[in-house]
Amino acid sequence: MSLINLIIAVTGLLILNSEPEGAKITIDGSDYGETPRLITSLDTSFAHKVVLSKERYKATEFRFSFDGRRPKSIAHRLILNAGKIKVNTDPQGAKCVVNGNKEYTTPFEIDDVPVGMSVLRFTLDGYMNRTEQLNIVAGDELNLNYPLTKRPEPEVLPPPPPEVDTGRLEIRTNPAEAQIILDGVNLGATKEDYEGAEFSKTFHIEKLTVGEHTLIVRKDGFKEQVRHPIIQKDKTSQHHRVTLARVFKPNVIVKTLNGTVRGELRSKTDEIISVETSFGIFRSIPLSDVKEIKYIGK
Repeated sequence: MSLINLIIAVTGLLILNSEPEGAKITIDGSDYGETPRLITSLDTSFAHKVVLSKERYKATEFRFSFDGRRPKSIAHRLILNAGKIKVNTDPQGAKCVVNGNKEYTTPFEIDDVPVGMSVLRFTLDGYMNRTEQLNIVAGDELNLNYPLTKRPEPEVLPPPPPEVDTGRLEIRTNPAEAQIILDGVNLGATKEDYEGAEFSKTFHIEKLTVGEHTLIVRKDGFKEQVRHPIIQKDKTSQHHRVTLARVFKPNVIVKTLNGTVRGELRSKTDEIISVETSFGIFRSIPLSDVKEIKYIGK
């Protein structure tokens, strides 16, 4: 048998259609265009796997074989990959946006809602907005009715109080991280300025009523300061150099081979413990000389 006769003997012709038309054709993993389609030169010696796919329709998969060299004609009806919904509201006449696109007015019907999650957003004057989510399965036919909640009457607010004359207050502290307490309310702490700065960044307090206020600046380990700034209309009262005096509070007693050391614990490592015995006076003690460490003042 010649090579040409062999090719003719093992190839076949397929006429493939779908309803609706325009379905993508894949045969044995290869693309063959769209339906309707006349496909030639298919091998007749084995069964072929066909997949028809079209947007908004379920993919159809099947196998077929040739009967010798006879042409094969196949037509498939595609199943719509969607559901049907009938939507109403109580009261009727609400606007409904489906999946953020098309707008309807209740009552309405949609015959081809895509499979999967759909979002319905309802609006109606005088009523609260409502949002619903639907999980659509192919072939669904849903009758939906959503009651809407009447919007409450707007609250009648009293007239605003008369404007009050106000001013500002600016504070800088040494050290930073000091708590700012104004008229009994803790407003936060000052922040570090650039490295090496003597005072903190400026702490701003806006819209203070005109008159005298009580300002307390406080930080652990320091003596708090109390001031009474006078606020003037549209002016800034500046307290840029609030310096807190450090308070020496012994918090540890260290018993050593040579005696007892009392003071503030400054640091402790695996080898050395550092104790400030008075303002600016530090003593470093090897841990090998330490018999007991007792913490006090807690």
